[in-house]
Amino acid sequence: MDKRELILQATLELVTENGFHATPMSMISKKAKVAAGTIYHHFENKEVLLEGLYAESKRKMGRAMQLATVTGKDYEADFKSIWISLFIFYAENNQTFQFLEQYAQSPFIRKETKEEQRKHYQPIIDFLGEGIRKEFLKSMDVEILTEMVHGTVVSAAKIFHQQKGLTKKTIEELAQFAWQATKA
Repeated sequence: MDKRELILQATLELVTENGFHATPMSMISKKAKVAAGTIYHHFENKEVLLEGLYAESKRKMGRAMQLATVTGKDYEADFKSIWISLFIFYAENNQTFQFLEQYAQSPFIRKETKEEQRKHYQPIIDFLGEGIRKEFLKSMDVEILTEMVHGTVVSAAKIFHQQKGLTKKTIEELAQFAWQATKA
């Protein structure tokens, strides 16, 4: 792991443990085992560091969704595969999940940052838009539908982390629930 990655990992761990305000740069420096100046070499300030962590987290999330088995032959199966892929990412990366949830709702996030990071999940928005156009999904604004579908994954991930797991059958039932809620 290079120093930038060490800094991001330390920030992720500390922010999810202590929150944004209780995680000073000195604490990040100590946890990452790098000099404070090293942090400032990679990140201008704490806000830029948090934006960098958000960007990296969104990139990983987007990559996880791309691992879904999407054949293009069965829209419902493709939908569920994408849903489950995102769920698995959140289940396996609890700190990243927590950070994304905290940061996306915080006053730190700039509108430009959200828009820039959209590129990592734009294929999913396009997939849902296609589902609306082809009348597989409810006819509604694709942005709202994306948030609603994401909300079901977030809720399932919270349940997973609170209960320390869910059965494969339950995960499939939750994907089916999301499908039933959005299908035309």
